[in-house]
Amino acid sequence: MGLRRVTVGMVAVLVGVGGLAAVPAAAGAAGPTTGLTGVTLAAATSPGTYRLSFTVHQTFGTPALLAVAVPGATFPTGATTIPITCTPSCAKAPSPSASVWGSTGSLHQSGASSVVLNLFASSAFTGAFAAGQTLSMTLHLTPPATTGDVPVSVAVETAPGTVLATGGGQLAVATTTAPTLGTATVAATATPNATGYPAAGWSTTVSGLLQYGTRTDLVTVYAPGATLPTAGYTVATCTYHSLTGTTTDAACGTVTVSVTPATTGLPGAAAVLKITTGSLASHGTAPSLTGFTLAAPGVANPSGPAAAALPVVVGSSGTGTTTATGTATLGQLGAAGTTATALVASPTVDLASTNYPHFPVAATVGQTAKFGLTLANGTDYAWPATAAALSFTATGIAGLSPGSIEVQCGYEGTAPAGAPAKATFTFTGTAGSLVSNAVGVPLLKTHSTPLDCTLSSSANAAAGTLTLTAVLTDTKAATPATAARHYVLATAADALALQPAPTTGYTLDASDGGIFTYGSAQFYGSMGGKPLNQPVVGMAMTADGKGYWEVAADGGIFSFGDAQFYGSMGGRPLNKPIVGMAATADGAGYWLVASDGGIFSFGDAGFYGSSGSLALRAPVVGMAATPDGRGYWLVAADGGIFTYGDARFSGSAGALRLKAPVVGMAATPDGRGYWEVAADGGIFTFGDAAFAGSAGALTLNKPVVGMLATSDGGGYWLVAADGGIFTYGDAQFYGSAGALPLVKPVVGIA
Repeated sequence: MGLRRVTVGMVAVLVGVGGLAAVPAAAGAAGPTTGLTGVTLAAATSPGTYRLSFTVHQTFGTPALLAVAVPGATFPTGATTIPITCTPSCAKAPSPSASVWGSTGSLHQSGASSVVLNLFASSAFTGAFAAGQTLSMTLHLTPPATTGDVPVSVAVETAPGTVLATGGGQLAVATTTAPTLGTATVAATATPNATGYPAAGWSTTVSGLLQYGTRTDLVTVYAPGATLPTAGYTVATCTYHSLTGTTTDAACGTVTVSVTPATTGLPGAAAVLKITTGSLASHGTAPSLTGFTLAAPGVANPSGPAAAALPVVVGSSGTGTTTATGTATLGQLGAAGTTATALVASPTVDLASTNYPHFPVAATVGQTAKFGLTLANGTDYAWPATAAALSFTATGIAGLSPGSIEVQCGYEGTAPAGAPAKATFTFTGTAGSLVSNAVGVPLLKTHSTPLDCTLSSSANAAAGTLTLTAVLTDTKAATPATAARHYVLATAADALALQPAPTTGYTLDASDGGIFTYGSAQFYGSMGGKPLNQPVVGMAMTADGKGYWEVAADGGIFSFGDAQFYGSMGGRPLNKPIVGMAATADGAGYWLVASDGGIFSFGDAGFYGSSGSLALRAPVVGMAATPDGRGYWLVAADGGIFTYGDARFSGSAGALRLKAPVVGMAATPDGRGYWEVAADGGIFTFGDAAFAGSAGALTLNKPVVGMLATSDGGGYWLVAADGGIFTYGDAQFYGSAGALPLVKPVVGIA
């Protein structure tokens, strides 16, 4: 079978490899089967290229074929013209070249592990290769998926299977299996939106990427901290590098883009390109894809002055394996027509102003706290009030409910045109994660605008560490991934301790319904001197301290001051008598507890469970509600604790041998602990409840019947049946009924 060759100009190319049949090495063999030495195959400078060299020890001319075999490797099957270098120089000009002829020959292996080259591809070369010459040429191949040295076999043939000379060497695969990724660069472009903020896309150019043959890889481009759009990407200007060294820029062919979460350990969302290069043969001989440009439809890093690192990762298709990485910098975007150095800085927000340079460290529930806020715009674009908006988020306190806080802000000096002199921000959302309304704020060109703000909290607001975040958004441009979400231009956050109002008084109630007030506590009425079906057993205060409820053993409720009546168990059959009560955080409801652990809820008090069906070792004697009103604790006479809703169990005295039974409990302000008190005045602390002292070692005139914690949790009061008061920690003594001739014993304190 003769060689089939077509010459176009001075370049010889393959016209077909089909129909070739394998010829056994021994068939028609003539001449020696050695004579090639110094065989080397090593990675060349261009991705996917390998330099083959060997020395011949006999002269031969046309026809001549070169068979090359590398077990496990893949050779391209497309037409390729390969220059040949001779040392010393070849006998006749022009220089010789080889072309891929087929894959059958003396070294034929299964699959694509071998290739046969026509050493006289150039018809203009009519000379011969002389003994002692070293021939070198660049091959394109995919190395074996292994490490270590792989054998390389070469043979010069006069016809397929007719061997003239052979030789062998090795290919070191350890350094050639992984694709390489060159320097990844980022070219950021943008078009200002209606208000001047650059809202167009960004693009990144990746170079040095190794993709060749029929291989399909994933190229993952990460933008840390970005919310990437889910569609609208384009890939253009792919760069191809052929085996002969030709570089071309052309259409990108079959490229698809999707957005996925990080899969290789890098943070943030990622734009993932799936690139199939098997159909790229028209871009040169045995091409490799070495670069491309990705354009994203939205701004990946729309706010803040700092540039963001943009990791670029190459991974094998379907495996998630990272084979090469590179990084670039995605800077802030410049306005249309500007250079890369003329950056448009986002507006900024700061929780400080001229009048209030420092954010407050603490505020008291029910009172106000002042803080400053400054909006700054460093660009030449003016933002009208309809283009940028200010809002707040309030987080950090689980029990902070909608409507319990409010922010008002007013401009220092004259308000900008189109802006209200004062804006009010009210909060909605779920407890612990509140979001305010947004108010339009004009931003003047290269100008800072200070505002003075007031944070107000209602008397029933939950205490804790409050994080307040000011959020400045672009109302004209929506985040592409979420149409309803606007770009966040800037944020500023700080925290303050929202502290409970100090308790400066207390109220005692007696079993006949009598009320005794001390300190700042006010008298709003009582059941003293009035006929009762059953004795009073406890009481609870409203959220603002301007009212209270009394509860009787039959479940009857008596309300005074601003305490509202939401229902009672009076007149209904009970399995066991009521022994105590607790109010909800907002004072719009209450729970009653019976000695068998049964719970009865009224108003906005939710039912979270009870121990009414349990076999108790000792009767329940009291209860306490969690700060957010979404749970409660019950305490039994043996010190046992029963938790429901979001009440957390922090321990109990249930396993202890008590000198006197437990008669009551109180919770800490944050709900992470509680105290139990015994009839002898002994105190048992759990969770973050601190021990501040007890009456356990005192000789009491009457047993202790209840306790009350101070608003900051730094102390507590104990009350005895004779009205005696015992103070500990930061609890102040405001008086007692210990010296009064009581008609009936005291049963509780609030």
